[in-house]
Formats: sequence, C-alpha cells, structure tokens
Amino acid sequence: MDCQSSQSTFHLFPYLPAELRHEIWRMAMTDWYIVLFSKHSKKDRLRSLGWDPSTIGQVCQESKFLMQKTFLNVPWPPHSQRKQRQNIGCWINFGTAIVHFGPADIALDRIRYVGEFALSRLAYAAITWTSWSDIVKCFQQFSLHYHSLHAVFIFASAEPIILQPRKIRDCDIIPMVNSITMGPPRLDAQPLDAFRISEDLRAWFRNPVRPPVVILLPL
Repeated sequence: MDCQSSQSTFHLFPYLPAELRHEIWRMAMTDWYIVLFSKHSKKDRLRSLGWDPSTIGQVCQESKFLMQKTFLNVPWPPHSQRKQRQNIGCWINFGTAIVHFGPADIALDRIRYVGEFALSRLAYAAITWTSWSDIVKCFQQFSLHYHSLHAVFIFASAEPIILQPRKIRDCDIIPMVNSITMGPPRLDAQPLDAFRISEDLRAWFRNPVRPPVVILLPL
C-alpha cells in the first residue's frame, strides 16, 4: 500500500458541513478563464480556452446545482436556443470570464447579441484591434448596454502602440472623429498614445456608469 498516495487523498469531503462544501465548490469555479468565439463548420461557436471551471458541474449533483447558479448557458448562434438538445452553447461565469469577441470589425454583432444575456453581468471583455473606427463602434455598444464592465482588453499589433507614447496632436483629432462616420481612419498605420486612447474610449461611458479600465496589449 502506498502510504504517500493514501495520505494525499481526502476521503471525508462528503462528510463536511454543506456550507463548507458549497464554499469550496464556488472557490473552484471563480478562477479567471477566457471564453472566445471560434469558427466551427464555417460558423461561430463559443468555447472556453484552456481551463473551463464549468466542468466542475459534472462532478456530482451538488456541484451541478451550484454551477447552474453561478454560470449562465449562452447558446450560439441564436437559433440554437430553440433546439431541444443538451450541451448547446457555453456555460459562462460573467463575473470572472474574459469574453473575447474577436476582431473589432466583426465583433459588433456578437457584442449586441451576447449583450442580451450579459447586460448586468459581464465584467471582462476583450477585442482585437482592426481600426480606430471599429474600436469606437464596439465601445459605443459597450457604453450603451454593458454597465458592469470592470475592464476591456484590446489586443493590438505594434502599430497603434509605442513604448514611449506621444500625445495625440490637435491635427489628429478631426480625422479620428471623422473616421467614425466617414469610413476607415487614416491613423492606424501611425504610432498612437496608448494612454490617450484609453482615456478617449473610457469617455464614452457617462455617469452614473463607471467607465471600465481599458488595457491595450501589444501582440
């Protein structure tokens, strides 16, 4: 008999008080993880990247009950909601998951749809930089509907970020504003000030909504 392996296994978990067991299950389900949209059979699908805390709900009936109180099942695409099949969609804990909506130029429809489920829940969102105009349109939707956001991560190429940022000049402002309604911006190939970009995007959120932290991450 292997004494070391027997000592490393805790056999008395079912005998712990229910309150303590429930707290242990909840702690195991509240780690950060990433949920993203990926192509599957030429269609979008939601999936967890790497560790998926919702799998803890498969351990037993008790953990399943707690998982369903902590996570929300989000079907994608929308019509899958009508199908009577099990395991459709992705279980998401909107308080701890980073939901990556993909490139900003195609993320807008995803943001609008998932917003139906996450208006008061989603805490962390991520998009990938495509153009200033696309980023602004995404933030317009975030500011209108997502009032629980703590942080938005923008994954970007090296183009819009520099290690020693410069302030945006007065002559830059007009093209940036015009880009929202007049087509692709002219500044994406130039190095821009990451801190100023963050401030500009946070400004879309008006009181009493607390603006999220905006974090630009160079790829």
